Amino acid sequence: MNTIIIVLILKINGFLANILYNSCISAITSAGIHTCKNTLRPHCESRKTVLSYKNRNNPTQGDVHTWPRKNARNTRGKIVNAAWQLFYEQGYEDTTVEEIIELSHTSKGSFYHYFDGKDALLSTLSLLFDEKYEELMDTLTPEMSAMDKLLFLNSELFGMIENSISLDLLARLLSTQLVTSGEKHLLDHNRTYYKLLRRIIAQGQESGELNAETSVNEMVKLYALSERALLYDWCLCAGEYSLRRYSASVMPAFLSHFLPRRG
Repeated sequence: MNTIIIVLILKINGFLANILYNSCISAITSAGIHTCKNTLRPHCESRKTVLSYKNRNNPTQGDVHTWPRKNARNTRGKIVNAAWQLFYEQGYEDTTVEEIIELSHTSKGSFYHYFDGKDALLSTLSLLFDEKYEELMDTLTPEMSAMDKLLFLNSELFGMIENSISLDLLARLLSTQLVTSGEKHLLDHNRTYYKLLRRIIAQGQESGELNAETSVNEMVKLYALSERALLYDWCLCAGEYSLRRYSASVMPAFLSHFLPRRG
């Protein structure tokens, strides 16, 4: 008798799960989100064409390559920007230290003053992200709500990642952060990324735009977790869908619990 009851419960649960799954598919389809290789993703967009290293001095209309510029004011920043630009355009293995030095307009001595070699540059991606955030800070206006600011920052950063960062290198960085016993750069709470998020969320709570029942640090953690989850998924799916578009479709739902409870 107990066995029969258990079987019936499993069948009912399976039936309900199918209903829930089909409802989700229906809701997502009606919202304009389509599937891509049996995953709930928007249709793929081709990644933008960027200037090749050799043709950089002769750009053509339509070539788009947006890199943080604030970082370029110092030698280390110039090297980092040049390196990641070349990694994206011609691949990590095909990029030499000499090409990085040439594009960054620095010297061999300067390069090796900051980095032991090309491999050491792989840990600087978080620095590039932070420079993008510093650049975006100047574009945030008082008229924007806290939620608008969070979604804007996510969209702009993911747009940069999708169109400027090598997918293979991003996957390598994320995987090494999982297994490293050393410094986890992505979790460094002294980064501009975390400082800016804390400021926006704290201001949003003070103005009543965001739920004050959850601590600022917990909201920052949940926001960062959501972004990392999307990045890991994008890498696992080999970039088969638009990171920026998919994020725009799901981040509002992820962050909806940041809003004050009604009633």
